[in-house]
Amino acid sequence: MARTRVLIADDHALIRDSLASYLLRSIPDVQVDGAANLSEALNAAAEAKRANAPFSLALLDLRMPGMHGLKGLARFRAAHPDIPVGFLSGLAEAQHVEQAKTLGAMGYLPKREDGKRFIEGVRTILAGKAFWPTGPDGAPVSAYDHNGDGPWQPDSRPPPTFTPRERAVIDCLARGLSNKVIAGNLDVQEVTIKMHLRHICAKLGVSNRTQAALRLRDLGFLATE
Repeated sequence: MARTRVLIADDHALIRDSLASYLLRSIPDVQVDGAANLSEALNAAAEAKRANAPFSLALLDLRMPGMHGLKGLARFRAAHPDIPVGFLSGLAEAQHVEQAKTLGAMGYLPKREDGKRFIEGVRTILAGKAFWPTGPDGAPVSAYDHNGDGPWQPDSRPPPTFTPRERAVIDCLARGLSNKVIAGNLDVQEVTIKMHLRHICAKLGVSNRTQAALRLRDLGFLATE
């Protein structure tokens, strides 16, 4: 049986690594590859095919370099029509979802959802089924807040203030480093890094690394690769 192989294409290492971590913990014997832009994603898919180990699923961020929204999705589908594709986005409008369907996308994975919902979407697409989550009125689920209780609104809170050490941790997170490596780089115990992460998440009003990455990106703390 061929090994499940998933490509996560996003220009922020922190988001890629967070999503990969969910997959590695939840799907047995999965291999996760990463790409930071459309060109890397196209090349990775071509190399995987040449190695006779094609991707079982490609997840493409609509905002990463080279995508130009759904134009990049169309390019990837044209180059690799045999690879099921889902698109990643922090916020997708209904017309984008409908256009993605016409381009042959298998689903939409909202990055503002929790890890369980992300895994549900991946498993659904890997099973050959479409995954298009919606809110109470049929609109894409990303049009709702993370609890699904009401219309999503941009966060109007002022940007939080971070200590110099928290900024150092954020810089390491943006490079996709693990807690252990960050602790080594900053010459502190790993438990101290976990404490800083809790403080960072609390200041951002989020509960996990992926949500933190989205908020930090929106605030301009994360640079693209």
